[in-house]
Amino acid sequence: SEPAPADGDGMFERAVAVVDQLRETTAERPGLLILDDAHAADAPTLHLARFLARHVRTLRLVVIVAHRPSESLTTGLDQDGTLLALRGLSRPEVAAVLAEHGVGPLADTDLDFIVEATGGHPADVQRVAMGDTGPVRTVVASRVADLPDEVRELAPRAAVLDASPRLAEVAALGGVSDHDASRALLDLERQHLARREGPDRMAFASESVRTALAAELSPAELLEVHARA
Repeated sequence: SEPAPADGDGMFERAVAVVDQLRETTAERPGLLILDDAHAADAPTLHLARFLARHVRTLRLVVIVAHRPSESLTTGLDQDGTLLALRGLSRPEVAAVLAEHGVGPLADTDLDFIVEATGGHPADVQRVAMGDTGPVRTVVASRVADLPDEVRELAPRAAVLDASPRLAEVAALGGVSDHDASRALLDLERQHLARREGPDRMAFASESVRTALAAELSPAELLEVHARA
């Protein structure tokens, strides 16, 4: 039998009730249940999805759980279901989607950045294509929003220096330690905004990315950075 959750919040009872209802609903005709964007689902919903996965073979029901790559999310689902990994759009396919919206042709480095940052996810590529600030700046803004506060403040300032600044210069400009500058670079790499270049430098993904990052600064902040650089 299925153990009830230790916190006793009723999730187990609700999950059993849902399975019983689905069994009754599909008794005469098979059904299809789709849970989309499961990576954004809350804990009770994921608990229900895992519970369904363990019991779906007793139902006349096909359950599809669609989600972005997430190792923690697939735990418990891959054991009782079939995992189908869908690839993102290829580089030419991303370029084609952008072209359909009148975007491009883009510089190779800008197209590479968009492909890497979106993972070729069709919905993300569509959003980029329809952005009103240009494709690169649209992606940069979304990536910057996911950065820690201190890195979000440091990255635009580093972008003012040049395309490949020394980490020591970035640290001095931002008033942080060299160690903190190196840690900030790791966050920028995770967001595909920059990469390490040699032992003591960083390089932005493209000149357009650097320009878009610098544009995050207000005029007053830009003057301050130029004065300190």
